[in-house]
Amino acid sequence: MRTRTSLEGIEGRSRRVSFFSVMSWHRALAILCAELAFGAALANADVVLVEQRRVLTTFAMIDIQGGEDPFCSEQRQSTEQGVYDDTEECLVEHEGSQAYGTASQLSYVTPQMLLAEGSMHAEAEVVAPIEFAEGFGSSEYEVVFYVDEPTEAHFQASLFGEGDGVANLVFRVRNGTTLIYRSLRNGSENIDQEFLLEPGNYLLHFQINGFGQAIGGQGSFPANASFSGSLLFPGAASAPDRLADAAANAPRALPNPMRDRTRILPAAGRGEISIVDLAGRVIRRYRSVGAAGIVWDARDENGRLVAPGIYLASGGAGPAARIVLLR
Repeated sequence: MRTRTSLEGIEGRSRRVSFFSVMSWHRALAILCAELAFGAALANADVVLVEQRRVLTTFAMIDIQGGEDPFCSEQRQSTEQGVYDDTEECLVEHEGSQAYGTASQLSYVTPQMLLAEGSMHAEAEVVAPIEFAEGFGSSEYEVVFYVDEPTEAHFQASLFGEGDGVANLVFRVRNGTTLIYRSLRNGSENIDQEFLLEPGNYLLHFQINGFGQAIGGQGSFPANASFSGSLLFPGAASAPDRLADAAANAPRALPNPMRDRTRILPAAGRGEISIVDLAGRVIRRYRSVGAAGIVWDARDENGRLVAPGIYLASGGAGPAARIVLLR
């Protein structure tokens, strides 16, 4: 049994993850945000953070008739200010059968913007005599903020759900009018809207979850879901320029998420690229990479397929790109 760490729940059953190209852009922003004094900055801003909650939940189990079921359950949650960047994993195995669930999230708040992205993936496989196994992943982000005068806001988001994966979004006046509501399964949607927010409290909530199941004689049914979103306020005009400069130092992976292979382009047009897991281990290293990049085939230095999950593509001292590997 192998586990890895994180947050709190969601309702609804689900089945596979896709991520969006804003990943490396958001990671560049996270590095900049980490250098800000969040408390002091927000206290002096027109847009004030009231509260926020980040939750990751995973579990995995294999149903063994007449025996003890292998089971893993992990959850972590945070209400702290600052950058939140975490991943949770659960994996159980028994005589060729396995169940796996993973969830991740990157989220942060500055006086100019709110940004968040998350993904989940769950899958299972069974080998006779095992008849049932399932994994689960969930990523949830909720933030409440206050504006003290009429404030223009630009909201952009991408939602994805596949298999039994579900993506939910709510943006509303706290205890009041709903401005945006979406609940998505088996599809994707991009949202781009502008608002004039009247003084008061507002709530933004993203939630994704899914069960990946395997049933003897019927097959495997994986689940994936992801979200990414930003809410920009006046005065943030200079922030995207600074973030674009930082993001230019990060490699790019296409496609992302990947299944069998992805092309990774170096940030500076050439250099070294390292594939690193979330424990900091170098899985694969490519030296003297040209402008055309390299194709990573989801294998380590010894040619072995690596486990599904989240990996980082690093070009050196600059920001890394996050790669989601599916099966």
